[in-house]
Amino acid sequence: MHAGPTYVAASERLLLRPLARADLPEIERWFEDARIRRFYLLTEQGVDASTLERAIEWSSSDPDVAAWAIEERDGSLAGLGNWRADPLFRDIYEIEVTLGPHMPAGRGYGTEAHALVLDHLMRSRPAAKVVGRALADNFAVIALARRLGFVEEGRLRRHVRIGEERIDLVVMGILREEWERRRAFDAPRAVAVSAAAAVSDAHRPRGGENGRRAVRMVSDAVASEPTARTGCPSRDTGGGR
Repeated sequence: MHAGPTYVAASERLLLRPLARADLPEIERWFEDARIRRFYLLTEQGVDASTLERAIEWSSSDPDVAAWAIEERDGSLAGLGNWRADPLFRDIYEIEVTLGPHMPAGRGYGTEAHALVLDHLMRSRPAAKVVGRALADNFAVIALARRLGFVEEGRLRRHVRIGEERIDLVVMGILREEWERRRAFDAPRAVAVSAAAAVSDAHRPRGGENGRRAVRMVSDAVASEPTARTGCPSRDTGGGR
């Protein structure tokens, strides 16, 4: 029997697994969307499959780099994320997450996806701090980051050029101790959500079009120290959105 994908983390509605080559055709289609190109890639240009393949290869050769697929519970692709360590300060990581253009707005999926990737990063890597970057006019993501405990650390003025427009780039950051305080505050609510999900799943049909799939999970393992980066592809693979 063929084993399904192995997931490394889960939230109420989403699952996290390594990005695979089979995901690339769908993601290439996402990058045809002007909003994805602007707010995730920070460019008017798209990204082709070869660039995404290099990102997968990079993440497979360097434990301080990761490329993730975010799925809904029915197995459909909902978004993607990545992280990488700073080349000099190896316990500082930059994180990037985006949802596919088909995902509904205003239902909390963006916050849930960002929290899923952030929490897995903090649990599995020795990160002292995590940073993200957003265009100054990406008000939704800046507000989302603040909800997760990020604070604005600075602005790179007129840093990004998209067409004839130059836009400020906002740098957001969260320290490990700030993340730990947020986790402690959120823990009682997370337990209640998990209990409610368990009750819901107990009455949900298994398999079939309307059932949640049974999933294989692997536990987080925190590494003791960062390792050297090798074989880095170009910076074309995103911007912390």
